[in-house]
Amino acid sequence: MLNRNIQSISNSRLSPYLKICDGNTIDAMCVYTSLQHRAALYFTVIQEIEIAFRNELSYKIEEWLITDPSSPKVPLYEYFINPIYMSAYLNSEGQTQLTKAYKDVQRNYSSKFNKLKQKQIKKAIKKGLVLPSDQQILALVPMPNHNDMISHLTFGFWVHLLNPDPIKNPNTTYWQNIFTNLFDNRFGTNLNLFTRLQDVLRFRNDLYHQEAVWKNKGIKNPIKALQNLETKFNNFLGYLSKISPERFTTINESYNLTNVMKQMFDQHKFSVEIENLREIFIGPGLTN
Repeated sequence: MLNRNIQSISNSRLSPYLKICDGNTIDAMCVYTSLQHRAALYFTVIQEIEIAFRNELSYKIEEWLITDPSSPKVPLYEYFINPIYMSAYLNSEGQTQLTKAYKDVQRNYSSKFNKLKQKQIKKAIKKGLVLPSDQQILALVPMPNHNDMISHLTFGFWVHLLNPDPIKNPNTTYWQNIFTNLFDNRFGTNLNLFTRLQDVLRFRNDLYHQEAVWKNKGIKNPIKALQNLETKFNNFLGYLSKISPERFTTINESYNLTNVMKQMFDQHKFSVEIENLREIFIGPGLTN
């Protein structure tokens, strides 16, 4: 059973857990299993941060387009898709992501159109009616809009717009002039907000790739890894409370987070769970 488990997750993924378990493979597998399902707690919080953040930035851009005399005064969707607007103020990576998002949106629109067209044609043939024209089909398919673009742009794309480094973000002054008073200035400065969200972004990417999200130089044992996860989770909750106080309150009540966190980050419960998992691998009362 142990070998099958290792094969399922790979030796390379187990490697950081072996380091904090003195090379004991069974202990490493138990700790991996316990910490992984605790890491799953982050998904909801990170998604809430992502959505609220991108919506805030897109709202600020739209507000700027409407109210600022220096703006091009175009609809938000036009600002996204016309290369003379947003794209002109992005670095090459940002331009690539924006182009990809637009192509994905257009692909989705074409797919919806073609599926509906086939459906309407079959329906017309079945009922002996005149086949619908493309114009009739188009009238039934909602045109792409700015919300489609917003949802297709990555979290990293939005975070990078706040990057103060003029080498990585050559038009940082342009973006700073648009992104004023973000989240009612609860982060104090855009630099502080950027730093916090970079932390979320790095953690998110590691989490989504099943990496050891607790890992750093100071982690020497499983309890320290658990404590690191707890600290990060509390930090992220703090970010969410500033980004969207209303969503923070709703989630806190909905998930009963206080009790959930007590269950998940209690060191005694964690140790008991490790022992229970050991019995699965080696049998009750046995040692490896």
